[in-house]
Parts: sequence; C-alpha cells; structure tokens
Amino acid sequence: MRDRKYVLFRFSPYLYKGMEEYLNEQAENGWELESTGPLVGRFHRTWRTDLRYSVDLIPRDEGYRREYFDLCRDAGWELIETLPAVAVFASLPGADPPPVQSDPAVERENFSRAMARYLIWTGLLFAAGIASILWLRGEIARTYGILATPVYVWIYRLWLTFTADALLAMLLLETMSLLAVWLSALTQRGAPVPPRWALWIDGAGGILMWTAIASAGLMIAAHRCFTYGLDLRVLLLTAALAGAACLFFALAGQRSGRTLNRARSLLALTGVLAIVAAVGVYLFLRHMNFMGWGLWYV
Repeated sequence: MRDRKYVLFRFSPYLYKGMEEYLNEQAENGWELESTGPLVGRFHRTWRTDLRYSVDLIPRDEGYRREYFDLCRDAGWELIETLPAVAVFASLPGADPPPVQSDPAVERENFSRAMARYLIWTGLLFAAGIASILWLRGEIARTYGILATPVYVWIYRLWLTFTADALLAMLLLETMSLLAVWLSALTQRGAPVPPRWALWIDGAGGILMWTAIASAGLMIAAHRCFTYGLDLRVLLLTAALAGAACLFFALAGQRSGRTLNRARSLLALTGVLAIVAAVGVYLFLRHMNFMGWGLWYV
C-alpha cells in the first residue's frame, strides 16, 4: 500500500467549497494534505480518524487576516496552506472545532465577490491571448504572404493553431464549470458545492489558459528575433542564465517557515523549467540547422 500520492490541485478561488469537500473525502479515506504546488497537491497516509478540513477565502486586509488566523487557531483550526485568495485549515488533533464560516449569507457574498474577480481577470487574460494571436497572424501574413514556404513560417502557423485551440478549449471547459456552479447555487444556500467533475475541468482549463498565454508570449518573442535578425542563441542563453539564477536564490540560505519553503520550491521549479526549455529548444534548432533549415537567423 502506497504512503504518498500526487493529484492535480489547481482550483479557482470561487470553488473553495468544492475543494473543502474533496479534502474531507480524502481525510475519510486516510489521506492528509502534505503540501501544494502550482499544479499538484501531495498527500500522505494518515491514521487520524478525527481529521477534518475547512477552506475559506482569505481576507484582503493584512491586519484583519492575522487576527482571522489567530481566531481560527483558538477555535481548533490549524492553518496548513495558503493558496491564491484561499486558506486551507485542518482540525487540531483531538479537537472538534465548529465551521470556520457558519453564516450562509456571508458565504454567498464572499463567493459572489470571488467569482466576479475571477471572471474579470480570466476575461482580461483571454482577451490578451486572442489579441496576441490576431496580431501575430496579421504580422505573419503581412511579412511573408499566404504562400510563403520557409519552414519557420509553417512552424509559426502550427504554433498559432495550437495556441488558439488551447484558448478555445479553455473557454469551453471554464464555461462548463461555471454552468455547473451556477446550477448548484440555485439549489444550495451559502457558497455552492459544485460536482466533482467541475473542479477537475476548471483545473484543466486553468492549465490550458496559462499554457496558451505563455505560448503567445514566446511566439511574439521569437517573431521579434526573426524580424530583427537576432540570433536565437542569445535569447536561449539568457533564459538558461535566468533559470540558473532562480535555482541559486532558491537553494541559498536557510529555510524557515512553510510559506518560505513553498516560495523557494516554486522558484526552483521555475529555474529548472527555464533551463530545460532553453536546452531543449537549442538542441532542436541545432538539429534543424544540420538538416539545412537554418533557423538561427531570418
């Protein structure tokens, strides 16, 4: 029997009640949340039978937030993770604390505010992704023409297709998730608990959105390099050096506190991904040069 498992753990803040239900189901099955990363949560086996979780939105005021955490601690809830706009509490051993938030009206108000903020930011990011795709599509058509044959032009077009498909898939998944939450809100008091599948497709939609945004940014940077005749090796070397700097700052010094550990872990992950991506792209382009494609320069 395994003692540790990793699961997708990337949920939007307005789904915090669904996250709470999921964590409590894991606790009933003998799993305790150990840590969370940008995308993945790590659980380990526990023999506690009194473990319960409570998830709530974090107050925006820093002073009130500290007071809020202290009140939860006095009531028997231990803060174990702070996610974007969300706090995850676990019951202290032997304690039977009351719910962190027991007023359905306050829960519904906080839920509505969190959903409104999420829709605004998601809409802005989606609009930025679409604008980037349309701009780059126009740039390619104006620079190279419809019948252009260089290999990197076809790479751009395939890249554009992938990015656009990722954004459209993200829009479809997020719409399904929002519809499920809206239907749950019609029949439930307080913050609605959506069906489990709504959490997973919301997580997948978030991954697709950030993938598309990063892809659009990389396309614009690559197009600028080609347009101005810049050597891509300089860009890749800069990315590798930035990744090495992230690793250095993540591993330097002493670790103290869970929040600091999570920040260092995220910084180290960013550094590793930057180095791997730079080396991978370099090897790919070098191979293409050997085939006579000459992708370093326009």
